Amino acid sequence: MAEKKKKWNNQTKLMFRLLELAQFEKKWIFLAVSLTIIQSLLTATQPYLYKVVIDQVILVGKFHLLLFWCGILLVWLIVQAGLGFVNAYLSERIAQTIIFKLRQFVYDHLIRLKVSFFDKTPVGTAVTRSISDIQTITDLFSSGIITILGDMIQIIAILYCMFYISVKLTFLTLLGIPILLYSANKFRKGIRDTFQDVRNQVANLNAFLQERITGMQIVQLFNQEKREYNKFKEINQKHQDANIKSIFYYSIFFPIVEVLIALAFAIIVTYGGTAIFDQTLKLGELTAFIMFINLFFRPVIS
Repeated sequence: MAEKKKKWNNQTKLMFRLLELAQFEKKWIFLAVSLTIIQSLLTATQPYLYKVVIDQVILVGKFHLLLFWCGILLVWLIVQAGLGFVNAYLSERIAQTIIFKLRQFVYDHLIRLKVSFFDKTPVGTAVTRSISDIQTITDLFSSGIITILGDMIQIIAILYCMFYISVKLTFLTLLGIPILLYSANKFRKGIRDTFQDVRNQVANLNAFLQERITGMQIVQLFNQEKREYNKFKEINQKHQDANIKSIFYYSIFFPIVEVLIALAFAIIVTYGGTAIFDQTLKLGELTAFIMFINLFFRPVIS
């Protein structure tokens, strides 16, 4: 319990330190967040437009309004695409600027460290921490924090629209959510630990290669090629095992998600088809529900 609390505190401190580094980009972050919110709301409510077109235009024979609604849908999609482009550019721009500042900060810290640190720490490890690890951390801004915020808003808007259309059908299609949440929690914990292991193995691999390549003359002088090859093979094997372990978690989690999506579609089609026959549900509402479920599970899949 104490170890989990320590990990959580470290992650929280790291997040706040990154946010401090992002202060100089706060106007762009605010703009990116605002555009993400708008884009998420547009994406979440799009199926409702199709419901309106099917139920209130096509099925009632108001074909003179069809061209008008097609124009609205086209403009809707163009605006979504435009917002997506601008938001992706801003997110990457913010991330790259943070990478620049963070690497400058780390290098400034490195050159002020005592010589004893460099005697104890392999050069490859220091290089990995300064380049690869910083890249991974700052990816939070390009595909992490802002994206998660947009996904949460989108899910809330989708649930609102689904409950507005049919409370019973919404509850039926969300029966598998507890299983999804449990699986996601297990996946998050497992992939976090394996991710840390992969990073450590990459650092070990880089450190070994850097030391051996710079000291290759000594290795060959004492005829130690075979011995060094076996050492590298062992380190490389650990790196492979760490990656395979992470792949294992992905190979379990995503099939579970696919099964839950298939189950939700089966419930929608079965109940929805019966409800249409009983005239308690309209075709447009059923179509919108199918699109809503696809959008609801998209953040999990991607």
